[in-house]
Amino acid sequence: MANTKKDKQDKSDGNGEVVSASNQLEAFLKTNKYDHFNFEEDVYYRVSSGSLNLDIEVGGFTPGLHRLVGPASTGKTSAALEVVRNFFLEVPNSRAIHIKTEGRLSHEIMERSGLTFVHTATEWKNGTVFVFECNIYDTIVDLMRQLITKSNNTENIRYAFIIDSADGLVLKQDLEKGYGEERVAGAPMLTKKFLQRMAIGLAKFGHICFFLSQISTEIKLDPYVKNIPRQSIGSGGRALEHWANLVLEYQPRFQSDLILEKPTDKPDRINNRILGHFCKVQVKKSDNEKNFVTVSVPIHYGQKAGKSIWREYEVLDALLMFQLLDKKAAWFYLDPTLHAEMKAVNLDVPEKFQGVNNLRAFLSENESVTNFLFEKFKKLMS
Repeated sequence: MANTKKDKQDKSDGNGEVVSASNQLEAFLKTNKYDHFNFEEDVYYRVSSGSLNLDIEVGGFTPGLHRLVGPASTGKTSAALEVVRNFFLEVPNSRAIHIKTEGRLSHEIMERSGLTFVHTATEWKNGTVFVFECNIYDTIVDLMRQLITKSNNTENIRYAFIIDSADGLVLKQDLEKGYGEERVAGAPMLTKKFLQRMAIGLAKFGHICFFLSQISTEIKLDPYVKNIPRQSIGSGGRALEHWANLVLEYQPRFQSDLILEKPTDKPDRINNRILGHFCKVQVKKSDNEKNFVTVSVPIHYGQKAGKSIWREYEVLDALLMFQLLDKKAAWFYLDPTLHAEMKAVNLDVPEKFQGVNNLRAFLSENESVTNFLFEKFKKLMS
């Protein structure tokens, strides 16, 4: 009885009224309202990667952190910029910052992206990318926190950040030290500190952040010791693997990945030109159980204004995947319902094609048909 009486006294408000657990929690949340995000409204959306093949597997990009890892020249920067391009199209009142920590963002990449890049605050408007040329961790975090803090973001802008890359980050105090006096922890320590400060706010308030990083090599003193399982082999530490919504690992490119004029022959700069390549992306972490799936994204060389992803190839893949093509001998027949739907919007499309190459050539020559099918599949997946 004594314990029961004490329990009731502990839960009373001093006037003999019992205070419920819910009331206690509510009072605590109000008292500590600046220490949590429970009173803030969630902002949620999914932005297309720009690739049908990749969207089919991962469903697009949501608010929060996403990690793109891989060797140099595998397409990480271009992929992040493509998502930003779709971010501007799909998320109202949005703008982006490309944090150039390594001093590399070529004019060719910018031109291919179809985005408008600016270098002054006065030029920075919705739908543009401000290039922040800085690799000092403290300064970058201060800027990002200032922008996304609710009390500062009075215009309710949604931001996309690209940190390109985590390998270039350095603490201000280390920058001021002499050579050899820097901290040993490096990128893993910096990224962990970054995530502790930024991860919840980014996701809660509807902002996207891309953390790009290079491949790191694990040094094994004992070759007989078993490998510890890792989601990826990128630099930046395991904190990124834990906090990221998506972890995509961009694979090295080989000759077999090339798209040639004559697919069965060897590449030749005159007689068999290289038209593009398949960018291979392995899903290391996702929220839809598609881990360790490898996706091939066709890249078309020489394209600008955000048209580098080869839509004809992806549309053809989608037609086959959704069984909208019926193959009979050497002929491919379009699904009758789909054919009628295109005819209803004045798209003149044959009912059948002899061979897959003829169908791809038709799609290449009829951009309006390709775009119609691309948007149709994109809506189906959303």
